[in-house]
Amino acid sequence: MFVRNEGIKDFLKYYPITSVIVVINSLIMFSVLLFFNGWSKPQVVFNLGGISHSQITQGEYWRLLTYSFLHLGLYHFLFNNLFLIVFAPGIERLLGKTRYIFLFFVTVFVTALFIIFLTSTPGVGSSGFFFGILAIYNVFIVTNRFEIGKINRKLIIYFTMLSFIGTIFFSLFTQQLVTTMGHIGGFIGGVFCGLIFSNIKLYREENTN
Repeated sequence: MFVRNEGIKDFLKYYPITSVIVVINSLIMFSVLLFFNGWSKPQVVFNLGGISHSQITQGEYWRLLTYSFLHLGLYHFLFNNLFLIVFAPGIERLLGKTRYIFLFFVTVFVTALFIIFLTSTPGVGSSGFFFGILAIYNVFIVTNRFEIGKINRKLIIYFTMLSFIGTIFFSLFTQQLVTTMGHIGGFIGGVFCGLIFSNIKLYREENTN
């Protein structure tokens, strides 16, 4: 489930929404690098589309979405998109396009709320959506909603634990809470969606009956 054997053409065909998200992330970040020379300059990135309480209270509601397509530096960009490429396709195939898009917007919005109301630091990045994807997997594991295999179950559980441990240590190291709050928000948004989707047929089931 987490081994990507597809070529670029097949990946675009079978996982179009994930592909669009990754492509938008890439286009925006390369544009920031080329036209603003600000890929690794926090203030430039935050000004372009980051999210914070002060900006939302000023009526800049478009930031509720744009922050999720911006990243601070090469490593932030590569890690988030690599995780999406590996873990997101399975969920996109299980949910289908409409539910998967719903998951994206819910997790991005809940992540934004946690950043706005529980931190004083601007935030950017797609990791809230990624943690929402992890949450969906965990909900399906707990509810036995879909059989993903014992090895994959352990991988998801261990990876989720390590992701949160890494998040906490990163926040302690940088002395800011925006990463932790954003990831918790995305995870909670994913749990919410997972509980909804646990009561309806999954896309893969609908296409195998």
